Amino acid sequence: MIPTREQLEDGRHCGFRTYGYFWSFCELNRSCEECDKTIRIGCVMKRKIEEFQTKRILRICKPAQLKEET
Repeated sequence: MIPTREQLEDGRHCGFRTYGYFWSFCELNRSCEECDKTIRIGCVMKRKIEEFQTKRILRICKPAQLKEET
């Protein structure tokens, strides 16, 4: 289902928060199989970037070492 512009605008507002058009579109669409081809490719690229960023962040941020009391 491709939402109308009015549905998209209404979907951006959730409580006291305002989200972007991408978030609203995905929330209203709910099915990746029925999603627009170009938007779906963007989703795949976005997920891969997030995975790469998460791996890099976890590599940079080392766990805290417990101090040994003597």
